[in-house]
Amino acid sequence: MRMKKYYIILIGFCLSLSSCNYITDIFGTKMGESRVYRSGNEIFVDDFSYSQGISSINGKNYSVDIKMLDEYIYHVCTTTSENYIYVTIRRVFKNQYGEKSYENITIGKIDVAESKKYKSFSYWNDYYGFADMFYKDIREYNEQYNRIGDPYTVRIVPAYYPRSIK
Repeated sequence: MRMKKYYIILIGFCLSLSSCNYITDIFGTKMGESRVYRSGNEIFVDDFSYSQGISSINGKNYSVDIKMLDEYIYHVCTTTSENYIYVTIRRVFKNQYGEKSYENITIGKIDVAESKKYKSFSYWNDYYGFADMFYKDIREYNEQYNRIGDPYTVRIVPAYYPRSIK
């Protein structure tokens, strides 16, 4: 009877190891300051924020490790049976009292069948990638705010965030 108990525990442990990808999809994984998780055919990047700094020319700081995120997206696209994977960021707003509110912005739609044709992550990343999806509207944004008034006038320009494709 005692041996049977140990076998049941061993089988339970083995099953739990095999379901680690499933658990990661549910609870997510921490990448930088953001939590990344999958729900159905959608990848969410929670608590996403970015800033443009003066530490370098066009220096950008993201709350998520972009390379790790791209590798995660590639892994999901090459192992899923879905037709498309959507990438959605959850933009965080804090009011004066410190309470958070969120806005979902779906920034990309990835064709899974097309992704599976790529030989490796590096080839896939040349065509797909988080930064490319995030900055898809940047040209239009720059044109819109460069057209307004005198270029030597001080003005407040809102931070760039892409439009949702959904």
